[in-house]
Amino acid sequence: MRRIGPIVTTYLVSSQLSRDGFLFAINAVFFVLDWTQFASLQHCTSPRRYLDVVANRGGDRVCRHRIGFAIQKRIDDVIFKRAVLIMLACAAVG
Repeated sequence: MRRIGPIVTTYLVSSQLSRDGFLFAINAVFFVLDWTQFASLQHCTSPRRYLDVVANRGGDRVCRHRIGFAIQKRIDDVIFKRAVLIMLACAAVG
């Protein structure tokens, strides 16, 4: 699943979406991927293990989303696109 992120992000960057369109699309893709992963994890593991994974991953994501929503309107579009490309470059190096 982790290998899909850079591919999807590269595609969305190249599609020249607006910033709001890009953010909606990337959040929608990862929302579907996360819930698919959670459903398969629930099916394959015990309920206690499933709840541990959901609790550990969910809190971190909520914090990151709140930070992102708090600063999204303060960042210029050019800086936003450069930041996305820098993150893609870091993912490629990794």
